[in-house]
Amino acid sequence: QIEVFLEQPGEEFSCISRIGDIHTDFAAGVEQFDVFIVLDSTKERTGEAQKYFDAAHKRINIDHHVSN
Repeated sequence: QIEVFLEQPGEEFSCISRIGDIHTDFAAGVEQFDVFIVLDSTKERTGEAQKYFDAAHKRINIDHHVSN
């Protein structure tokens, strides 16, 4: 099972199939994820998601900044 969490997608993305399946809060009933991926951000900028990132079995941060 895959859970996707993002900011609320803008109306311009409404044409994307299943865009409504994206969670915009962390009320999925999951305390720990097997893998947690952060894209183009630092974990410190993930807000509420940081605790899930820290608790995940495997953490992946994809970013073009060398400091990340």
